[in-house]
Amino acid sequence: MMMRMKLTILAILLFQLTTSVKGFTFGDIIKFDRKKIGDIASYNHYATYVGTDKQIPGKTDKQDIFHFSGEKKDKKNANCVFAEMSNVKEESTPEVQNYRDHNATKRTNEDMTTTIISLHNNCTNAYNIISANCEHLATYIRYGSASCRQVSLFL
Repeated sequence: MMMRMKLTILAILLFQLTTSVKGFTFGDIIKFDRKKIGDIASYNHYATYVGTDKQIPGKTDKQDIFHFSGEKKDKKNANCVFAEMSNVKEESTPEVQNYRDHNATKRTNEDMTTTIISLHNNCTNAYNIISANCEHLATYIRYGSASCRQVSLFL
């Protein structure tokens, strides 16, 4: 009886360790620190985690995020696309940033997937640093309404 309880507790602990090591689940908002002034990031890039196991039209097996691409270097051709996190992270350590979870409801995976499919390659010429940026996109996908803390910090 005692051994069974110990094994159960061990299994639970291993499961928690496994999920926290991976760290990302479908629909998570992922933050990437960008340009730094000393040790402080002056702005961040955001994406939505879609994972490698979920089949979404237009996504390859290795692509695990959905984001506004190109806005930093090529605003005119920025678009909503899938990408591999490893190609987007640059020098940053990606981290979950679901900062509205305390006061907003996360949408269902089905609703988020439908939104991603409708936006995929459908955002050309839509990028605007104030009203339609990568953070707006990620919060819109997760919560159904767009917001951007970065913009409000600078306005």
